[in-house]
Amino acid sequence: MEITNCRWFGLANRYYNLYLSQRLACLGLNVGQHLIVLAVCREPGITQDRLPAQLGLNKSNVARGLATLEEKGFVERRINENDKRTAHIWPTEKGRETYPLIMDIVRDWDSNVIAIFSDEENAKLKRQLQQIAEAAMRFVKGNGD
Repeated sequence: MEITNCRWFGLANRYYNLYLSQRLACLGLNVGQHLIVLAVCREPGITQDRLPAQLGLNKSNVARGLATLEEKGFVERRINENDKRTAHIWPTEKGRETYPLIMDIVRDWDSNVIAIFSDEENAKLKRQLQQIAEAAMRFVKGNGD
């Protein structure tokens, strides 16, 4: 039986999500929500419409995540005065304070899991994973999704 690369990507991703679920719970966040907090803190005022493509999530998941994050006090939506259909998302103080804690969790994973590679191998792996992610995005978009 052939084992494909997809199996290894999927397995690593499942363990990463399990790790994140365990570590993010104390912050009151789940796996999808932490991505939104990171994106909003990195680009305060980002429009809600840009988040799905940037995060690789569908619009309904982003909308649901934003509603929960707003309810929990991590982000704030502000309607554009010039275009009432456009909402800009801003981190609250709680969101900004949570950002470095999330990054510590992500870095902890990287430092423990990626530690098996040399710096050179790690740099190469990052480039290759970026290429894979970009190819996956093109493939999915090319199939009408």
